[in-house]
Amino acid sequence: MLKLAVITVVHPASVPFHGALGDSLRRQSDDAFDLLVLDDGCGAPLAPLTAGLAAEVRPAAPGRTPAALRRDLIAWAATRASAVLFIDADDWCAPDRIAICRDVLMTHDAVAHDFDLVDETGNTLRRFIGGRVPDGKRLVLDDIADGNFLGLSNTAARLPAILGAATRVPDHVIAFDWAMFTAFLAAGNDMVYVGRPLASYRQYAGNVAAVTRSDDATIRRAVQVKVDHYNLFRYLLPRYAQNAEYFTRLAEMLEKDAVFAKAYCDEARAEQSAESLWWETAPSNRMLDR
Repeated sequence: MLKLAVITVVHPASVPFHGALGDSLRRQSDDAFDLLVLDDGCGAPLAPLTAGLAAEVRPAAPGRTPAALRRDLIAWAATRASAVLFIDADDWCAPDRIAICRDVLMTHDAVAHDFDLVDETGNTLRRFIGGRVPDGKRLVLDDIADGNFLGLSNTAARLPAILGAATRVPDHVIAFDWAMFTAFLAAGNDMVYVGRPLASYRQYAGNVAAVTRSDDATIRRAVQVKVDHYNLFRYLLPRYAQNAEYFTRLAEMLEKDAVFAKAYCDEARAEQSAESLWWETAPSNRMLDR
């Protein structure tokens, strides 16, 4: 049987939600997994998350960035398992998530699936991907070129392939998941999409990648994410190099021209779809050419 580890990083902002995640893991139809928890200064007992599970907790190394912490977590998992199932500590899993992901990983290098967006108290907002990706599709680099739907609560992958991809992500990168899975797919690994919602992704003030906010700060953060992302991967395709140049120039204009910045953010909000994926809040448009 595939040796599977569920892995997560806990931190002070995730404390109120540990019980929900722990309960969801205790209800899994497939309970043959280890839970590996990296504690980034949580400062609270972890029993609501770990009780009744084959869990191990390690303190995070001090001074590590979020990207570095996740590389550390994957490297730890590589010593204990042959595959990892990702989950953010403020989210939770459907009862059949592990069973379905394990089944897919028997024949594929990685799996992604849909999930429900929920508010801070757990009320459903909408399906995240919602049919934009066909069920059973083999994912390719082009699927995540402009926005991302491969996160740390809706993916699972075999080791060591995902470890190799994680090592390609520098410490400063904000969108660790987008970068890791870009490297993973660029290396030719086989990843398939399951259209069922097998987890829930909580929207609250602590989200780094929020898809329900479109204030100016969120839009400008998305621009910076794209600057870092496309410059990191500009060698992959001409499209990435062109995007790197565009978004670098856009970030410079947003910084030095307040009138331009307001107009860009207003247009970005007007173009935003109710079904936007991560980082689609920072679109390309014709403003720089006017």
